[in-house]
Amino acid sequence: MLSDRPRIRGSVVAGYGEFLSRRSIGLEELLNKAGLPPSVLPNPDSGFPLNSVALLMELAAEAAGDPAPEFPRTDLEKLKHDISRPAQFKINFDYLVRRVKRREENTR
Repeated sequence: MLSDRPRIRGSVVAGYGEFLSRRSIGLEELLNKAGLPPSVLPNPDSGFPLNSVALLMELAAEAAGDPAPEFPRTDLEKLKHDISRPAQFKINFDYLVRRVKRREENTR
């Protein structure tokens, strides 16, 4: 009988321990918080709850911290201004038209 809770194979997190250790993040503590025994990682055929893996990923992201600083507001405003100008809109639209035409030519 199939479980009513989605499960995922251990192969999905193969190498995850090495990845976290390169970032100085303790894997065992995260596994405990996610409710996963450390024995699940070495066995690619082991199965464990999908929600636990999702929690593991979330905890790892939180432990890693902010991966990159936010873009400065002035840069975002400049980008918004630049891409919303009518002249730039025409350039972008013409580019898309050319791409569609090339794709149609390649499918013939």
